[in-house]
Amino acid sequence: MAVALVLTGHIGELERVITLALFIPIVSATTGSVGIQSLAASLTTTAPGVSAQRGALAVIMEARSGLVLGTVSGVIAGGLATLWKSDVMLGVVIAGSMAASLTMAAILGASVPGVLTKMRIDPAIASGPLITTLNDAISLSIYLAVAGWLLAGR
Repeated sequence: MAVALVLTGHIGELERVITLALFIPIVSATTGSVGIQSLAASLTTTAPGVSAQRGALAVIMEARSGLVLGTVSGVIAGGLATLWKSDVMLGVVIAGSMAASLTMAAILGASVPGVLTKMRIDPAIASGPLITTLNDAISLSIYLAVAGWLLAGR
């Protein structure tokens, strides 16, 4: 439902540039993978006796990894989209939104386990579904907002 609501809110961008719909699975799947990987990497920071500083450091390290992965994969996907569709702005939309989305996914994946632990909810059970849903909705919001902003006049 969250993804359907996001898509409904950005129907204008999709109608203007229907090609955007072709890249939704790439953005969504990549952010999901990064979020779950960051979750797995940061679960050890929720163990009893682990300092809050170690948890914060894990979030920073994962954010940096997400930014690097997002930038590299965004440039690759954006470059391929530009070549395939002969549309430089489409490539810029994909590259920028992937860099932002993967960074966000890494931060979310690394942060949610600590938040759930503070709420006395087992992060090993609840984090995956929560991160997947949030990543899908947020990454699509970023992707379609960037598209609406950069492709406005088409």
